[in-house]
Amino acid sequence: MNYVVKPVRAEQLFAAVDLAIHQFVELSSLREEVSQLKEALETRSVIDRAKGVLIKRGMDEPEAFRRLQKLAMDKRKSLRDVAEAILLTED
Repeated sequence: MNYVVKPVRAEQLFAAVDLAIHQFVELSSLREEVSQLKEALETRSVIDRAKGVLIKRGMDEPEAFRRLQKLAMDKRKSLRDVAEAILLTED
C-alpha cells in the first residue's frame, strides 16, 4: 500500500511498483494456501463421516480408518473418493 506524489522520480516509481508486485505475490500465495487448507478440511470431514458409518457397522475407529486406507490403495483412489463412495452407499 503505497502512493506516489508528483513530481514522480524514477526511484520512487520503481520502489512503489516493486512493493505492489511483492504484495500481489504474497497475497496470491496466501489465497492459494487458504484454498488448499479448505480442501484439506473438507477432505478430513468427509473421511471422518465415512469412519462414523463404518463405526456404526461395528468397527472401532483405527480399524475403520485402516479399512478406508486399504480400500483406497486397492482401488487406487484417494481416501476422499473412497469415503464419498461409502457415504453414498449409506444414503
